[in-house]
Amino acid sequence: MPSAIFTSATVTYPNDVIGVAKDNFTDLATSFGLYCAVSNETFYTKFDCFTYSRPHASFNTWAALKPKASNQAFNVVNGYVESWQNLFPKLARKFGTTVKADMFASPPDQDAASITQMAERPPLADFAAERGLRDNKVLKQSAVEQRIDPMKWGQRDDVKAAWKKLAEREGLEHDAFEKATWGFLGFVLGRNFDLVISMSKARKAGWTGLSTRHLPSRDMADQRPAFGYTGTQSLPPPSLPQLVAEQHVPIPSNDKDTKRLIVVLSNASLETYKASHGTGRGGAGREEKFSLLNSDEHIGVMRKMNRDISDARPDITHQCLLTLLDSPVNKAGKLQIYIHTAKGVLIEVSPTVRIPRTFKRFAGLMVQLLHRLSIRSTTSQEKLLKVIKNPITDHLPLNCRKVTLSFDAPVVRVRDYIQDLGPKESVCVFIGAMAKGNDDFADAYKDDAISISNYSLSASVACSKFCHAAEDVWDII
Repeated sequence: MPSAIFTSATVTYPNDVIGVAKDNFTDLATSFGLYCAVSNETFYTKFDCFTYSRPHASFNTWAALKPKASNQAFNVVNGYVESWQNLFPKLARKFGTTVKADMFASPPDQDAASITQMAERPPLADFAAERGLRDNKVLKQSAVEQRIDPMKWGQRDDVKAAWKKLAEREGLEHDAFEKATWGFLGFVLGRNFDLVISMSKARKAGWTGLSTRHLPSRDMADQRPAFGYTGTQSLPPPSLPQLVAEQHVPIPSNDKDTKRLIVVLSNASLETYKASHGTGRGGAGREEKFSLLNSDEHIGVMRKMNRDISDARPDITHQCLLTLLDSPVNKAGKLQIYIHTAKGVLIEVSPTVRIPRTFKRFAGLMVQLLHRLSIRSTTSQEKLLKVIKNPITDHLPLNCRKVTLSFDAPVVRVRDYIQDLGPKESVCVFIGAMAKGNDDFADAYKDDAISISNYSLSASVACSKFCHAAEDVWDII
Protein backbone atom coordinates (compact mmCIF):
# COMPACT_ATOMS: atom_id res chain seq x y z
CA MET A 1 0.00 0.00 0.00
CA PRO A 2 1.51 3.42 -0.94
CA SER A 3 2.85 5.28 2.08
CA ALA A 4 1.31 8.52 0.75
CA ILE A 5 -2.08 7.32 1.97
CA PHE A 6 -1.00 7.80 5.58
CA THR A 7 -0.76 11.56 6.09
CA SER A 8 -1.05 11.64 9.89
CA ALA A 9 -1.84 9.51 12.91
CA THR A 10 -3.15 9.97 16.43
CA VAL A 11 -2.40 7.70 19.40
CA THR A 12 -4.78 7.37 22.37
CA TYR A 13 -3.93 5.90 25.77
CA PRO A 14 -7.08 4.66 27.54
CA ASN A 15 -6.79 3.26 31.05
CA ASP A 16 -8.62 0.31 32.68
CA VAL A 17 -11.16 0.08 29.87
CA ILE A 18 -14.78 -0.68 30.73
CA GLY A 19 -16.70 -1.87 27.68
CA VAL A 20 -17.43 -4.83 25.45
CA ALA A 21 -15.71 -6.22 22.39
CA LYS A 22 -16.96 -9.62 21.26
CA ASP A 23 -14.29 -12.33 21.68
CA ASN A 24 -11.79 -9.73 22.97
CA PHE A 25 -11.97 -9.67 26.73
CA THR A 26 -9.21 -7.16 27.45
CA ASP A 27 -11.57 -4.97 29.41
CA LEU A 28 -12.15 -4.60 33.13
CA ALA A 29 -15.90 -5.30 33.15
CA THR A 30 -15.59 -8.74 31.56
CA SER A 31 -12.86 -10.26 33.70
CA PHE A 32 -14.15 -8.59 36.84
CA GLY A 33 -17.68 -9.80 36.14
CA LEU A 34 -16.57 -13.37 35.54
CA TYR A 35 -14.48 -13.25 38.71
CA CYS A 36 -17.38 -11.94 40.81
CA ALA A 37 -19.73 -14.51 39.28
CA VAL A 38 -17.72 -17.29 40.91
CA SER A 39 -16.03 -15.55 43.84
CA ASN A 40 -16.27 -12.33 45.78
CA GLU A 41 -12.96 -11.12 47.18
CA THR A 42 -10.03 -8.73 46.74
CA PHE A 43 -9.88 -5.03 45.83
CA TYR A 44 -7.63 -2.20 46.88
CA THR A 45 -7.75 1.30 48.32
CA LYS A 46 -5.64 3.22 45.82
CA PHE A 47 -6.87 5.86 43.37
CA ASP A 48 -7.55 4.90 39.78
CA CYS A 49 -8.94 6.34 36.54
CA PHE A 50 -11.21 4.48 34.17
CA THR A 51 -11.96 4.71 30.47
CA TYR A 52 -15.47 3.92 29.39
CA SER A 53 -15.40 2.47 25.88
CA ARG A 54 -18.11 4.69 24.35
CA PRO A 55 -16.55 8.10 25.12
CA HIS A 56 -13.22 6.61 24.06
CA ALA A 57 -14.78 5.80 20.69
CA SER A 58 -16.16 9.35 20.50
CA PHE A 59 -12.70 10.73 21.24
CA ASN A 60 -11.17 8.66 18.45
CA THR A 61 -13.74 10.05 16.01
CA TRP A 62 -13.03 13.59 17.19
CA ALA A 63 -9.25 13.10 16.95
CA ALA A 64 -9.49 11.73 13.42
CA LEU A 65 -11.27 14.89 12.27
CA LYS A 66 -9.45 17.50 14.37
CA PRO A 67 -6.35 18.99 12.71
CA LYS A 68 -4.82 19.86 16.10
CA ALA A 69 -4.90 16.18 17.09
CA SER A 70 -2.86 15.12 14.09
CA ASN A 71 0.38 13.28 14.94
CA GLN A 72 -0.24 13.56 18.68
CA ALA A 73 -0.73 11.14 21.56
CA PHE A 74 -3.43 11.66 24.19
CA ASN A 75 -4.55 10.17 27.46
CA VAL A 76 -8.24 9.28 27.31
CA VAL A 77 -10.08 8.74 30.61
CA ASN A 78 -13.58 9.46 31.86
CA GLY A 79 -12.49 12.62 33.67
CA TYR A 80 -12.84 11.67 37.34
CA VAL A 81 -10.75 9.79 39.91
CA GLU A 82 -12.19 6.74 41.65
CA SER A 83 -11.17 4.35 44.41
CA TRP A 84 -12.28 0.76 44.79
CA GLN A 85 -13.05 1.33 48.47
CA ASN A 86 -15.69 3.82 47.29
CA LEU A 87 -16.69 2.00 44.13
CA PHE A 88 -17.19 -1.57 45.29
CA PRO A 89 -19.85 -0.93 47.98
CA LYS A 90 -21.90 0.85 45.30
CA LEU A 91 -21.44 -2.04 42.90
CA ALA A 92 -22.38 -4.49 45.66
CA ARG A 93 -25.56 -2.57 46.47
CA LYS A 94 -26.58 -2.61 42.82
CA PHE A 95 -26.56 -6.40 42.93
CA GLY A 96 -28.24 -6.64 46.32
CA THR A 97 -25.26 -7.65 48.42
CA THR A 98 -22.78 -6.05 50.84
CA VAL A 99 -19.04 -5.84 51.30
CA LYS A 100 -17.65 -7.92 54.14
CA ALA A 101 -16.63 -5.59 56.97
CA ASP A 102 -13.24 -7.24 57.60
CA MET A 103 -12.45 -8.86 54.27
CA PHE A 104 -8.72 -8.06 54.59
CA ALA A 105 -8.41 -9.12 58.25
CA SER A 106 -7.18 -12.63 57.60
CA PRO A 107 -3.68 -13.17 56.20
CA PRO A 108 -3.57 -14.04 52.50
CA ASP A 109 -3.24 -17.66 51.42
CA GLN A 110 0.31 -17.88 50.17
CA ASP A 111 -0.63 -20.51 47.60
CA ALA A 112 -3.23 -18.15 46.13
CA ALA A 113 -1.38 -14.85 46.56
CA SER A 114 1.41 -13.39 44.47
CA ILE A 115 3.72 -10.37 44.36
CA THR A 116 5.14 -9.20 41.04
CA GLN A 117 7.82 -6.51 41.12
CA MET A 118 7.57 -3.81 38.49
CA ALA A 119 10.46 -1.94 36.88
CA GLU A 120 13.30 -1.45 39.34
CA ARG A 121 13.71 2.14 38.15
CA PRO A 122 10.31 3.87 37.93
CA PRO A 123 9.76 6.50 35.20
CA LEU A 124 9.77 9.29 37.79
CA ALA A 125 13.44 8.56 38.49
CA ASP A 126 14.37 10.33 35.26
CA PHE A 127 13.00 13.61 36.67
CA ALA A 128 13.64 13.05 40.38
CA ALA A 129 16.56 15.45 40.75
CA GLU A 130 14.94 18.43 39.04
CA ARG A 131 11.77 17.90 41.08
CA GLY A 132 13.56 17.58 44.39
CA LEU A 133 12.80 13.89 44.82
CA ARG A 134 16.27 12.33 44.64
CA ASP A 135 16.46 9.32 47.01
CA ASN A 136 12.84 9.92 47.99
CA LYS A 137 10.65 6.98 49.06
CA VAL A 138 8.37 7.64 46.08
CA LEU A 139 11.11 6.14 43.92
CA LYS A 140 10.74 2.82 45.70
CA GLN A 141 10.16 -0.07 43.34
CA SER A 142 6.44 -0.65 42.85
CA ALA A 143 4.74 -4.03 42.81
CA VAL A 144 1.51 -5.78 41.97
CA GLU A 145 0.37 -7.41 45.22
CA GLN A 146 -2.50 -9.86 44.92
CA ARG A 147 -4.15 -11.62 47.86
CA ILE A 148 -5.73 -13.86 45.26
CA ASP A 149 -3.87 -14.00 41.95
CA PRO A 150 -6.61 -14.19 39.27
CA MET A 151 -4.31 -16.16 36.98
CA LYS A 152 -3.83 -18.85 39.64
CA TRP A 153 -7.48 -18.61 40.64
CA GLY A 154 -8.67 -19.08 37.04
CA GLN A 155 -6.74 -22.36 36.78
CA ARG A 156 -8.18 -23.95 39.92
CA ASP A 157 -10.31 -27.04 39.30
CA ASP A 158 -12.99 -25.98 41.79
CA VAL A 159 -13.28 -22.57 40.11
CA LYS A 160 -13.58 -24.12 36.64
CA ALA A 161 -16.21 -26.54 37.97
CA ALA A 162 -18.13 -23.64 39.52
CA TRP A 163 -18.07 -21.73 36.22
CA LYS A 164 -19.18 -24.80 34.27
CA LYS A 165 -22.13 -25.26 36.63
CA LEU A 166 -23.02 -21.56 36.45
CA ALA A 167 -22.74 -21.43 32.65
CA GLU A 168 -24.97 -24.47 32.22
CA ARG A 169 -27.57 -23.13 34.63
CA GLU A 170 -27.67 -19.63 33.17
CA GLY A 171 -27.19 -20.51 29.49
CA LEU A 172 -23.87 -18.63 29.26
CA GLU A 173 -21.02 -19.10 26.81
CA HIS A 174 -18.81 -21.86 28.18
CA ASP A 175 -15.63 -20.45 26.63
CA ALA A 176 -16.11 -16.97 28.10
CA PHE A 177 -14.06 -17.98 31.12
CA GLU A 178 -11.07 -18.88 28.95
CA LYS A 179 -11.23 -15.53 27.13
CA ALA A 180 -10.97 -13.45 30.29
CA THR A 181 -7.64 -11.64 30.69
CA TRP A 182 -6.83 -12.63 34.26
CA GLY A 183 -3.39 -11.03 34.08
CA PHE A 184 -4.93 -7.66 33.24
CA LEU A 185 -7.46 -7.99 36.07
CA GLY A 186 -4.72 -8.89 38.53
CA PHE A 187 -2.66 -5.87 37.47
CA VAL A 188 -5.62 -3.51 37.89
CA LEU A 189 -6.66 -4.87 41.30
CA GLY A 190 -3.16 -5.50 42.62
CA ARG A 191 -1.27 -2.25 41.98
CA ASN A 192 0.12 -0.84 45.21
CA PHE A 193 0.30 2.71 43.90
CA ASP A 194 -2.16 5.46 42.98
CA LEU A 195 -2.93 6.18 39.35
CA VAL A 196 -4.20 9.65 38.41
CA ILE A 197 -4.30 10.51 34.71
CA SER A 198 -4.64 13.97 33.20
CA MET A 199 -6.69 14.92 30.15
CA SER A 200 -5.12 18.41 29.99
CA LYS A 201 -3.44 17.90 26.63
CA ALA A 202 -6.70 16.80 25.03
CA ARG A 203 -8.52 19.75 26.60
CA LYS A 204 -5.98 22.19 25.15
CA ALA A 205 -6.51 20.61 21.75
CA GLY A 206 -10.22 21.32 21.99
CA TRP A 207 -11.72 18.15 23.43
CA THR A 208 -14.63 19.01 25.74
CA GLY A 209 -16.18 15.59 26.22
CA LEU A 210 -16.70 14.06 29.66
CA SER A 211 -18.34 10.76 30.52
CA THR A 212 -21.58 11.52 32.32
CA ARG A 213 -21.54 8.03 33.79
CA HIS A 214 -19.76 8.92 36.97
CA LEU A 215 -19.86 5.42 38.39
CA PRO A 216 -17.79 2.76 36.63
CA SER A 217 -19.96 0.29 38.56
CA ARG A 218 -22.91 1.38 36.44
CA ASP A 219 -20.86 0.97 33.28
CA MET A 220 -19.75 -2.49 34.37
CA ALA A 221 -23.23 -3.59 35.36
CA ASP A 222 -24.59 -2.49 31.99
CA GLN A 223 -22.10 -4.56 30.01
CA ARG A 224 -24.26 -7.70 30.04
CA PRO A 225 -22.62 -9.37 27.04
CA ALA A 226 -19.31 -9.24 28.89
CA PHE A 227 -20.59 -11.78 31.37
CA GLY A 228 -21.11 -14.43 28.74
CA TYR A 229 -24.50 -13.25 27.45
CA THR A 230 -24.97 -13.10 23.70
CA GLY A 231 -27.18 -10.69 21.80
CA THR A 232 -30.43 -9.89 23.56
CA GLN A 233 -31.38 -13.44 24.52
CA SER A 234 -33.14 -13.99 27.81
CA LEU A 235 -31.64 -16.48 30.21
CA PRO A 236 -32.78 -19.27 32.52
CA PRO A 237 -33.35 -18.13 36.08
CA PRO A 238 -30.28 -17.16 38.10
CA SER A 239 -32.12 -18.27 41.24
CA LEU A 240 -35.34 -19.91 42.23
CA PRO A 241 -38.50 -17.79 42.02
CA GLN A 242 -39.36 -15.30 44.73
CA LEU A 243 -42.72 -14.94 46.45
CA VAL A 244 -45.13 -12.31 45.17
CA ALA A 245 -45.25 -9.62 47.85
CA GLU A 246 -48.87 -8.57 47.28
CA GLN A 247 -50.21 -12.13 47.36
CA HIS A 248 -52.97 -12.70 49.91
CA VAL A 249 -53.02 -15.96 51.85
CA PRO A 250 -53.78 -18.68 49.28
CA ILE A 251 -56.35 -21.39 49.86
CA PRO A 252 -54.77 -24.22 51.91
CA SER A 253 -54.49 -27.51 50.09
CA ASN A 254 -56.72 -29.20 52.67
CA ASP A 255 -59.50 -26.63 52.23
CA LYS A 256 -62.07 -28.21 49.93
CA ASP A 257 -64.98 -25.85 50.63
CA THR A 258 -63.85 -22.30 49.78
CA LYS A 259 -65.20 -21.10 46.45
CA ARG A 260 -62.46 -20.64 43.88
CA LEU A 261 -61.48 -20.61 40.21
CA ILE A 262 -59.30 -23.52 39.14
CA VAL A 263 -57.51 -23.49 35.80
CA VAL A 264 -55.92 -26.61 34.34
CA LEU A 265 -53.58 -25.94 31.42
CA SER A 266 -54.06 -29.17 29.50
CA ASN A 267 -51.84 -30.78 26.84
CA ALA A 268 -49.04 -28.38 27.75
CA SER A 269 -45.90 -28.72 25.66
CA LEU A 270 -43.33 -29.17 28.42
CA GLU A 271 -40.75 -31.73 27.35
CA THR A 272 -36.99 -31.79 27.88
CA TYR A 273 -34.49 -32.64 25.17
CA LYS A 274 -30.95 -33.88 25.77
CA ALA A 275 -28.32 -32.58 23.39
CA SER A 276 -24.57 -33.14 23.24
CA HIS A 277 -22.12 -30.28 22.73
CA GLY A 278 -18.45 -30.42 21.86
CA THR A 279 -16.13 -31.60 19.13
CA GLY A 280 -14.26 -34.49 20.75
CA ARG A 281 -13.79 -37.60 18.64
CA GLY A 282 -15.59 -40.73 19.65
CA GLY A 283 -17.70 -38.81 22.14
CA ALA A 284 -14.67 -37.62 24.11
CA GLY A 285 -15.01 -34.12 25.43
CA ARG A 286 -18.69 -33.92 24.58
CA GLU A 287 -21.07 -32.49 27.16
CA GLU A 288 -24.72 -33.31 27.58
CA LYS A 289 -27.19 -30.52 28.27
CA PHE A 290 -30.94 -30.59 28.74
CA SER A 291 -33.16 -27.90 27.28
CA LEU A 292 -36.89 -27.36 26.91
CA LEU A 293 -38.08 -28.56 23.52
CA ASN A 294 -39.41 -25.56 21.61
CA SER A 295 -40.22 -24.65 18.04
CA ASP A 296 -37.75 -21.76 17.88
CA GLU A 297 -34.61 -23.74 18.66
CA HIS A 298 -35.40 -27.35 17.78
CA ILE A 299 -36.96 -27.34 14.32
CA GLY A 300 -34.35 -29.77 13.03
CA VAL A 301 -34.78 -32.01 16.05
CA MET A 302 -38.55 -32.14 15.56
CA ARG A 303 -38.10 -33.07 11.91
CA LYS A 304 -35.73 -35.89 12.78
CA MET A 305 -38.29 -37.16 15.26
CA ASN A 306 -41.04 -36.92 12.59
CA ARG A 307 -43.07 -34.68 14.87
CA ASP A 308 -45.18 -31.63 14.12
CA ILE A 309 -43.45 -28.40 15.07
CA SER A 310 -46.66 -27.33 16.83
CA ASP A 311 -46.00 -30.04 19.43
CA ALA A 312 -43.16 -27.90 20.83
CA ARG A 313 -44.90 -24.74 22.02
CA PRO A 314 -44.03 -24.26 25.72
CA ASP A 315 -44.35 -20.52 25.17
CA ILE A 316 -48.16 -20.96 25.28
CA THR A 317 -47.93 -22.30 28.83
CA HIS A 318 -45.58 -19.45 29.74
CA GLN A 319 -48.03 -16.82 28.44
CA CYS A 320 -50.94 -18.42 30.30
CA LEU A 321 -49.04 -18.56 33.59
CA LEU A 322 -48.08 -14.89 33.36
CA THR A 323 -51.71 -13.97 32.68
CA LEU A 324 -53.05 -16.08 35.54
CA LEU A 325 -50.48 -15.23 38.19
CA ASP A 326 -50.69 -11.49 37.47
CA SER A 327 -54.49 -11.46 37.81
CA PRO A 328 -56.27 -9.82 40.77
CA VAL A 329 -58.23 -13.04 41.40
CA ASN A 330 -54.91 -14.81 42.04
CA LYS A 331 -53.62 -12.04 44.28
CA ALA A 332 -56.89 -12.24 46.20
CA GLY A 333 -56.17 -15.91 46.92
CA LYS A 334 -59.08 -17.27 44.86
CA LEU A 335 -57.19 -19.01 42.05
CA GLN A 336 -55.54 -22.40 41.78
CA ILE A 337 -53.47 -23.46 38.78
CA TYR A 338 -52.44 -26.88 37.50
CA ILE A 339 -50.52 -27.91 34.40
CA HIS A 340 -51.18 -31.25 32.71
CA THR A 341 -48.52 -31.88 30.08
CA ALA A 342 -48.94 -33.74 26.81
CA LYS A 343 -46.74 -36.47 28.35
CA GLY A 344 -49.16 -36.88 31.27
CA VAL A 345 -47.16 -35.06 33.96
CA LEU A 346 -49.37 -33.19 36.44
CA ILE A 347 -47.89 -30.05 38.02
CA GLU A 348 -49.29 -27.94 40.83
CA VAL A 349 -48.45 -24.22 40.63
CA SER A 350 -48.39 -22.27 43.88
CA PRO A 351 -50.29 -18.95 43.67
CA THR A 352 -47.28 -17.32 45.34
CA VAL A 353 -44.74 -18.29 42.69
CA ARG A 354 -43.19 -15.58 40.56
CA ILE A 355 -42.70 -17.04 37.11
CA PRO A 356 -39.78 -15.55 35.10
CA ARG A 357 -41.01 -12.94 32.65
CA THR A 358 -38.74 -14.02 29.82
CA PHE A 359 -39.05 -17.32 27.99
CA LYS A 360 -35.42 -18.41 28.30
CA ARG A 361 -35.58 -18.07 32.06
CA PHE A 362 -38.91 -19.87 32.13
CA ALA A 363 -37.50 -22.69 29.99
CA GLY A 364 -34.60 -23.17 32.39
CA LEU A 365 -37.00 -23.28 35.31
CA MET A 366 -39.18 -25.92 33.65
CA VAL A 367 -36.15 -28.11 32.91
CA GLN A 368 -35.22 -27.93 36.60
CA LEU A 369 -38.77 -28.79 37.62
CA LEU A 370 -39.13 -31.79 35.30
CA HIS A 371 -35.85 -33.24 36.54
CA ARG A 372 -36.10 -32.37 40.24
CA LEU A 373 -39.90 -32.80 40.46
CA SER A 374 -40.20 -29.70 42.64
CA ILE A 375 -38.91 -26.16 43.01
CA ARG A 376 -38.71 -24.61 46.48
CA SER A 377 -38.78 -20.98 47.50
CA THR A 378 -35.43 -19.40 48.29
CA THR A 379 -36.88 -17.86 51.46
CA SER A 380 -38.77 -20.84 52.88
CA GLN A 381 -39.37 -24.55 52.50
CA GLU A 382 -42.54 -23.96 50.48
CA LYS A 383 -42.70 -25.85 47.18
CA LEU A 384 -43.66 -23.28 44.57
CA LEU A 385 -43.88 -25.82 41.74
CA LYS A 386 -44.23 -29.56 42.20
CA VAL A 387 -45.11 -32.66 40.24
CA ILE A 388 -48.10 -34.41 41.81
CA LYS A 389 -49.96 -37.69 41.26
CA ASN A 390 -52.67 -38.09 38.66
CA PRO A 391 -55.60 -37.83 38.22
CA ILE A 392 -56.46 -34.15 38.56
CA THR A 393 -59.82 -34.98 40.14
CA ASP A 394 -58.03 -36.13 43.33
CA HIS A 395 -56.95 -32.54 43.89
CA LEU A 396 -60.24 -30.76 43.19
CA PRO A 397 -62.93 -29.76 45.71
CA LEU A 398 -65.91 -32.10 45.93
CA ASN A 399 -68.32 -29.31 45.03
CA CYS A 400 -66.64 -28.30 41.79
CA ARG A 401 -68.07 -27.85 38.32
CA LYS A 402 -65.65 -29.06 35.66
CA VAL A 403 -65.91 -27.34 32.29
CA THR A 404 -64.06 -27.59 29.00
CA LEU A 405 -63.94 -25.12 26.15
CA SER A 406 -65.10 -26.15 22.71
CA PHE A 407 -65.71 -24.11 19.57
CA ASP A 408 -68.67 -26.38 18.76
CA ALA A 409 -70.42 -25.82 22.11
CA PRO A 410 -73.05 -23.12 22.81
CA VAL A 411 -71.60 -19.62 23.27
CA VAL A 412 -72.05 -18.21 26.76
CA ARG A 413 -70.86 -15.10 28.57
CA VAL A 414 -68.24 -16.19 31.09
CA ARG A 415 -69.57 -13.72 33.66
CA ASP A 416 -73.04 -15.26 33.46
CA TYR A 417 -71.58 -18.75 33.75
CA ILE A 418 -69.62 -17.85 36.90
CA GLN A 419 -72.67 -16.11 38.35
CA ASP A 420 -74.76 -19.28 37.97
CA LEU A 421 -72.47 -21.25 40.29
CA GLY A 422 -73.82 -22.31 43.67
CA PRO A 423 -72.90 -20.42 46.88
CA LYS A 424 -70.03 -22.82 47.66
CA GLU A 425 -69.52 -24.24 44.18
CA SER A 426 -66.09 -23.83 42.61
CA VAL A 427 -65.38 -24.02 38.90
CA CYS A 428 -62.51 -25.85 37.21
CA VAL A 429 -61.86 -24.92 33.60
CA PHE A 430 -59.66 -27.05 31.34
CA ILE A 431 -57.86 -24.87 28.79
CA GLY A 432 -55.74 -26.38 26.02
CA ALA A 433 -52.21 -24.96 26.28
CA MET A 434 -51.39 -26.10 22.74
CA ALA A 435 -51.14 -24.65 19.26
CA LYS A 436 -53.67 -26.99 17.69
CA GLY A 437 -55.38 -30.31 18.26
CA ASN A 438 -58.59 -31.92 19.46
CA ASP A 439 -60.40 -30.53 22.48
CA ASP A 440 -61.13 -33.94 23.99
CA PHE A 441 -58.34 -33.83 26.59
CA ALA A 442 -60.79 -33.46 29.52
CA ASP A 443 -63.77 -35.44 28.26
CA ALA A 444 -63.29 -37.96 31.07
CA TYR A 445 -63.78 -35.28 33.71
CA LYS A 446 -66.06 -32.61 32.27
CA ASP A 447 -69.51 -31.67 33.51
CA ASP A 448 -70.04 -28.98 30.86
CA ALA A 449 -68.61 -27.91 27.51
CA ILE A 450 -69.01 -24.27 26.56
CA SER A 451 -67.75 -21.75 24.02
CA ILE A 452 -66.87 -18.29 25.30
CA SER A 453 -66.54 -16.37 22.02
CA ASN A 454 -67.65 -16.33 18.41
CA TYR A 455 -63.95 -16.17 17.51
CA SER A 456 -60.94 -18.40 17.98
CA LEU A 457 -59.05 -17.31 21.09
CA SER A 458 -55.55 -17.98 22.30
CA ALA A 459 -55.16 -19.93 25.52
CA SER A 460 -53.90 -16.82 27.29
CA VAL A 461 -56.98 -14.81 26.31
CA ALA A 462 -59.25 -17.64 27.45
CA CYS A 463 -57.47 -17.58 30.83
CA SER A 464 -57.92 -13.83 31.11
CA LYS A 465 -61.65 -13.99 30.30
CA PHE A 466 -62.28 -16.43 33.16
CA CYS A 467 -60.15 -14.37 35.54
CA HIS A 468 -61.98 -11.13 34.66
CA ALA A 469 -65.37 -12.82 34.99
CA ALA A 470 -64.55 -14.23 38.43
CA GLU A 471 -63.25 -10.84 39.56
CA ASP A 472 -66.45 -9.11 38.45
CA VAL A 473 -68.80 -11.64 40.06
CA TRP A 474 -66.82 -12.03 43.29
CA ASP A 475 -66.26 -8.28 43.62
CA ILE A 476 -62.45 -8.43 43.33
CA ILE A 477 -61.00 -5.12 42.18
